[in-house]
Amino acid sequence: MSEACTSALGIRNTLAEYWNFDSDTIPVHIDNAAVTHIATQRQLSSRLKHVEVRYHAVRQWCIGDNAKFHTVWISTDEIMADIFTKALPITKQGVPLITKHTAALINIKDRKVKLREQLLAAEQQKQCNARKTDPLSG
Repeated sequence: MSEACTSALGIRNTLAEYWNFDSDTIPVHIDNAAVTHIATQRQLSSRLKHVEVRYHAVRQWCIGDNAKFHTVWISTDEIMADIFTKALPITKQGVPLITKHTAALINIKDRKVKLREQLLAAEQQKQCNARKTDPLSG
């Protein structure tokens, strides 16, 4: 979250400098409820002493009147980045794990069809080659 917020803040500042871009707070989608809670709490707990200093900057960016970000908790199944960071099946007991938006984004349906067509074509080519080289095929 720290790196994502830092990058987003840099992009926002660049847009503001060149195109007079001014926006509301930037939403940060998180699937970890504990991180969402820590980022939005105004008071520090003694249990957070182990948290590195750079993460406290994110807290300051998420709270107060001059907040640059706001956290939004979403389900793990809805995070688009997860499709690239961990292996997810397309469905789990009939429930789609990949959102329709993500599937459309990576064109997963068409790729399956194309892959199936390529496999069938390769199999047919093997059969043709086997018939040509087989002396018994006549």
